Amino acid sequence: MFGRVAKLEKACSQNPDAPLFARLADLYLHRGMVHRALALCEEGCERFPKYATGYMILSKCYEAQEKLESARMAIDKALRLDPENPGGFVHLSRIYQDLGIPTLALKSLQQAASLDPFSEDLSAQLDTLVSAIES
Repeated sequence: MFGRVAKLEKACSQNPDAPLFARLADLYLHRGMVHRALALCEEGCERFPKYATGYMILSKCYEAQEKLESARMAIDKALRLDPENPGGFVHLSRIYQDLGIPTLALKSLQQAASLDPFSEDLSAQLDTLVSAIES
């Protein structure tokens, strides 16, 4: 993994006009380097404000720090830029569940399922969430 990080760090420095920051920040997150990932994402999203993936990773950074409202705002920005991303709506649903807002979690998961109607995993998640809300 260290080789991948070094390669991406080098690629980012050699290609400052390419939005490679999100991949590098995601690797940092997987290595537990949350503060470094967050700083990189904040800077990257400022430089590339129309790059939805940057906001997706930024949301994960905030989530790792338990800053759920900031995570929600970042994923919301990502979904405004890429409204047909089922994974983004799944992520938003998880954030709403963590915030204790099950109705919005369900609505987000339903949106994900409508974008990916053949996903058995999403269907199962929907069933589980509906059961949890009804009980």
